[in-house]
Amino acid sequence: MKIRYNLIFMPLLIICAVAVWYFTQQDIRHQTALRLADRSLVDIESLDIIEIIQADEIIRLERVGHSSEGFGTALDWKITRPWSAGCDPPALAELLDSIITAEAERDFTDVTEDQLQEYGLLEPALELKLMSTEGSVQMDLAIGVTNPSGASRYAYFTNDPQNCFLVAIYDVRPFEVKAEELRDTRAVDFESTEYVSIQLSSVQGDLLFERHNQSWLLTSPQTFEANPDRMEILFQNIRELRAVEFLPVDASDPELNAVSVELKLHKQNGSLVVLTLHGEDISRGYFTSSSYQPTSFITEAYIYERLALRPEVFFTQTLIRIPRGGVFRVLVREPDADNVEIERTGSGEGDWRLLRPSGTPRRSAQAYVSFIESVFDLRPAARIPPPDRPGEYGLEPVFFMLIEVYPESGEDQTEIYIGDRNSDGNYYSTTDFISFILLPADLVQNFINATDSFRSAD
Repeated sequence: MKIRYNLIFMPLLIICAVAVWYFTQQDIRHQTALRLADRSLVDIESLDIIEIIQADEIIRLERVGHSSEGFGTALDWKITRPWSAGCDPPALAELLDSIITAEAERDFTDVTEDQLQEYGLLEPALELKLMSTEGSVQMDLAIGVTNPSGASRYAYFTNDPQNCFLVAIYDVRPFEVKAEELRDTRAVDFESTEYVSIQLSSVQGDLLFERHNQSWLLTSPQTFEANPDRMEILFQNIRELRAVEFLPVDASDPELNAVSVELKLHKQNGSLVVLTLHGEDISRGYFTSSSYQPTSFITEAYIYERLALRPEVFFTQTLIRIPRGGVFRVLVREPDADNVEIERTGSGEGDWRLLRPSGTPRRSAQAYVSFIESVFDLRPAARIPPPDRPGEYGLEPVFFMLIEVYPESGEDQTEIYIGDRNSDGNYYSTTDFISFILLPADLVQNFINATDSFRSAD
């Protein structure tokens, strides 16, 4: 029986002994690991809160996203103390990298309270705390004074005061960051697809832009489709607007009392972002405030010229958005004449065929080239306000001419309505009954001549 019991319990004892040895070795490896994150068993996936405690400031970062890039990006973290703000990507990346890579250089065991006092660890000048939202503390690192060589600083984990170590100065320096250094310097967090309207007010006027399908309309003080290239320049200027200097929370500079430019951005979710350029200090730039930033700041002076814009800046001279080589079919409708319709047959400039009017002779390649050129030559001479009543410009219900330009793909066609002539002989026109323009008489006449050439024999 004793032999039988030995056969049963001896393997169990061996397994238990191996397990104890394994976990003991694991603890030793963790306790002697070079990287502090390994010593403290930091779980990156559950790390949600970073606190940096300094004598004059406490910085708290909270995780708001979980991208796949290690700790994540600036979009994954937000400053919540001493105020609420976004994070600057390079500064945040340096801090997160330092948390992962900081190493111990030399260990001191059986440290006494007098030694802790000598090392500056009883009242540490710097403390780094890593926590989860569940409340567990993954690392509480206290950092004291510099060692005699000046190359390192004393440190310890507050839950293990008898064991201290040295951390190189270059590993500590990123933890001494200030909140303003971690703060996102962007004036606003701007992505144009999130917005449905933009109001831009300055001495040049009050401009109101509203999203219309895939384009933007300037609906005040006039109504027309805004030049997409010019809108993209405006968006780029907003995206690139940065703070070059942050002001204190209680800043009361006289420049902050003025209002030079006000930008209101309305999001799809109903929220509002407001950016205001105040007065200018010639040596520093424009005093600026934003609902995205917790305090006022200074921006470069040139931004005023990029935001104080007249409505004329957004006028577009292009009626047809389809590239010339992407036009597949053109149809001209006239109430008092035969409709004209041509269709592309190949990739060459003259590779077209005449669909209407039927029965007319075949035209030369040059006739099609001249016709297409006359279509794309139609450019507005001026913008005009919408008509006060239907039919005022002769665009509805009966128009003088309607030009329909169809792309090769399934996108919407461009429709150009041409109506009556004004006192100068120019033609009232519209592309969508939202933007109203005047077309020069000579350009319209050139197009009429090119169209008429398809209605008669050569």
